[in-house]
Amino acid sequence: MEQSVIASIGVQELCRLFKDDENLWTKSPVHGRDVLVQHNYERAFRVSNKLRTRNHNSWIEASRSFAYDNWTYLFPNMVAKEETIAVLSPGSSEDNPDGSLKLMYKELQVTSPLVAKRKFTCLRTCKQIDQGTWVVADISYEPILNLNGYHSNYRRLPSGCLIQSISEKLSKVTWVEHMEVEETMPSHTLYDHLIRSGLAFGAERMLACLERWHEKMSHLNDICRIRTPGLEGKVAPWIMEKFSLMELRDSMVSGLFENISPNEDKNSSLWQSITGLDDLKVYATLYKSSSNYEVVGGAVTFGVNYSPEFVLKILGDERKHHEWDVVGGLRKLNMVTQYLTAGDPRNNVFASMIEGSSDGILIKEVNVNRSGSLVVWTTVSKKVYDLISLGKAPPPDVPVLISGFSISTDGHTTTTNRGGSVVTLVLRMWGVGNKPLQEKGPESVALITLAINQTAERVKESLEKQRPPSPPRGVWPTEKQQVGGDDMETEILQNELRLLKMD
Repeated sequence: MEQSVIASIGVQELCRLFKDDENLWTKSPVHGRDVLVQHNYERAFRVSNKLRTRNHNSWIEASRSFAYDNWTYLFPNMVAKEETIAVLSPGSSEDNPDGSLKLMYKELQVTSPLVAKRKFTCLRTCKQIDQGTWVVADISYEPILNLNGYHSNYRRLPSGCLIQSISEKLSKVTWVEHMEVEETMPSHTLYDHLIRSGLAFGAERMLACLERWHEKMSHLNDICRIRTPGLEGKVAPWIMEKFSLMELRDSMVSGLFENISPNEDKNSSLWQSITGLDDLKVYATLYKSSSNYEVVGGAVTFGVNYSPEFVLKILGDERKHHEWDVVGGLRKLNMVTQYLTAGDPRNNVFASMIEGSSDGILIKEVNVNRSGSLVVWTTVSKKVYDLISLGKAPPPDVPVLISGFSISTDGHTTTTNRGGSVVTLVLRMWGVGNKPLQEKGPESVALITLAINQTAERVKESLEKQRPPSPPRGVWPTEKQQVGGDDMETEILQNELRLLKMD
């Protein structure tokens, strides 16, 4: 079938999936999200169903979500890789993508070593439906893969977004993710429910990333409008420092999960060592970074019986960082500066001096959206931090090690149960010694494996020690009770107000 015909069928199907007038979607009584009514879908799309290749080992994942937002693309922890293979049609003009058609390669990931990446070759088209309404649609196109003798276990059925202009500064975005999955190996028990329910690769997660990026951009725009008395025509030093820290946190967030998700066949050579029991299996490896530095890295995913809000509260608090940071020597932090990075005060970045270190500054980012959260940190020298505080970017040849946590729901949240959390810990250290890379591999891998095991155990101990008291039977805890009840967010807001007054 012609590429343009496949793309056209995909757009038509997607436009109907965006609507609510064909009984294609229903609200789940368990979690309240939109769920595709499969028999209604198959009856409605008899023509496009000819494109399917269903077999008895496959299942369908479908989800839909809505957001009112400005339109900006950025999915740092969901899209592992995306590149254009060929531009089949450039669109109406350079400034108008209407009618554009591209052949794309993309890899989707879950932020865990337990879940393989999903790889696709797909056609992407952009179509203007009417004034102020656009559709961006993806649909799998497999001849390229078949020519290379490669069989994908995943088919991207018509998926994408509908963008409707509401006002000059507001758009409504409706997202549909629709995928056919051929099961070759069973999913890990921690992720089986998340994957099959559509939470792991679904529309809600895509929109959550989109909303978080917009919040950051809106926050930056608001900062740019600040006028400081006595500095007419100039930018306050603290604003320059904040901009530099936010630029660094972008690279930290995008770099945290590099080389973490295994390949589709789950027999990836990514990991040199996989040790431990099934509920605490550590994946570790030694490799050379893009800047030719030797790095030993590892990851582990584990479940805890605490809400994601509470886990974030403990792991994101710099005052409790020393309780579990084994690689950092369990040393306390003395905060130097802290800034909000969005309207939600839980989103913040801070820099702290490391107790007992004359040169180390730890920079930590807490990144929250409605699909989960990240806690990411790195250590830089005082010389590098001085550049950041002056509003300058760190030199590109300065190596940076990025470690952190990904925190998400375990997928079992209902109207009567808040559920638990799935936590992924990623640690990185410099390779040490003068031996060749292959010879030092086992020793370095054993070291990072030990550090990850000890860190995970200390995290669990810290959560247990600070667990909020259980509410009376039949009474739900308030958000403050759920996450620990202190006023850390208020402190951050007061700090930014203090900076404004100082300038």
